[in-house]
Amino acid sequence: MLVEWNLKINLISRKDQTNVWPSHILHSLSPLFMLSIPERITVADIGSGGGLPGIPFAIMLPTAKVIMVESMRKKADALNDMISRLGLSNAMVVNSRAEELGKSLSYRYSIDMIIARAVAPLKELIKWSIPLARKKSDMQIKIRQNHSNESHRLPVIVALKGGDLGAEIIEAGKLVVTGMVRSFDLQFDGMEETDLFEKKIVIVGLS
Repeated sequence: MLVEWNLKINLISRKDQTNVWPSHILHSLSPLFMLSIPERITVADIGSGGGLPGIPFAIMLPTAKVIMVESMRKKADALNDMISRLGLSNAMVVNSRAEELGKSLSYRYSIDMIIARAVAPLKELIKWSIPLARKKSDMQIKIRQNHSNESHRLPVIVALKGGDLGAEIIEAGKLVVTGMVRSFDLQFDGMEETDLFEKKIVIVGLS
């Protein structure tokens, strides 16, 4: 469906159409290989585009409510079509800019996890996410990497990023009360068959 829609509107690079699974689907799913996520959380996918990572998240987390935020009407229509055809009753699309969504009483302070894939610098994501993030939560995510028992209280941002993030992470740390901004290398079986070696997952604590 993603490739089908990509022939009509630009959801992913045309050159990536033959590498949708490793370059896009696996990349979108990569946080789920290292995070234990509670059931029945509310997730917002900021700048969802082709539903990445929102649709893979909705498929793999059937008890979660996944809200895909997309400002472009044509892309939002494509997302609605794919969600309908997949029968994803736990997913919905909001045709809005992220910075505007936080002003809506329907979404303000209601999100447990904000996810984003190559959308904006961390400092922008944090500014957009703070008005959306739930004020108090007893739920936590746990990190399963290198035998870590580390956990973080929700709400959090989970950002899929690439490149040199050093300066970006320092700036982001100044904007969150907890100062908790952690970067992790992607690790999962079969990764050697992908081009994701330089990609990272950044977790930002918002509580």
